[in-house]
Amino acid sequence: MNVDEILEPLIRLRKSMGAKLIDINSTYEHNEITATELEVLSQDGIDIDLNQISIYSDKTFVYKGVRVILYIRDVKKYNESWSLPKFHICNCATYQNMVANGRKYRYVASSRDDGVFVVNKCENSSIWQKSNERLDICKNCLKELGWQGAFSLKAFFERYPRNLLSGLGHLSDKIAPLNEYTPEWAQISARLRARANYICEGCGGDFSLTPHLLHVHHKNGLKYDNRISNLALLCVNCHANEPYHEHMK
Repeated sequence: MNVDEILEPLIRLRKSMGAKLIDINSTYEHNEITATELEVLSQDGIDIDLNQISIYSDKTFVYKGVRVILYIRDVKKYNESWSLPKFHICNCATYQNMVANGRKYRYVASSRDDGVFVVNKCENSSIWQKSNERLDICKNCLKELGWQGAFSLKAFFERYPRNLLSGLGHLSDKIAPLNEYTPEWAQISARLRARANYICEGCGGDFSLTPHLLHVHHKNGLKYDNRISNLALLCVNCHANEPYHEHMK
């Protein structure tokens, strides 16, 4: 069966309904990042061409649709001590100065969140040695983002997820997960409801005798996003009043 044979009954149905054809204007953002690049980003980092980094609306860095941090890979010893660089999480004053001075090419992109960075140490002009080092965060980056309290890369990537990719805040086509519950969702839901003593956060009702009427709601609509900050315990009635949940009424 060819395409015309498939479409013919649909065309007849449209005409019988008197429905008009309309033009659909859609935009599609194709993310060119590969699985190998994603793996390297989470380990050694990738040497970046200056045109491959873009600044997201929240001032963080994006490489091929993935939020990343930047740091300088190659370091040298001065006066018998290593001059280790600081890493950058956003378009701060220090980074802007580096770019203005034509030094952006020195940066490497990484999505690693354990605070360890792969650097190349050079004691003379010809001998380089790879080393895993713990680097400090750029203070101007913290100032630029208005970061309060202790900083960690795990906290940063939780607040600014790696996968908030396109300029519209959408997940990329390459690495966006299916919007489905995770395999451990039943256990997570049961544990959270028990911990809250089966009390609805919306109306305050006690559902300890009817726990099946108390749901765990994903605030952002992403069923795989099980961060505590994204979950709310709501009874079936309060849940139905949430946006896009009218079908539950």
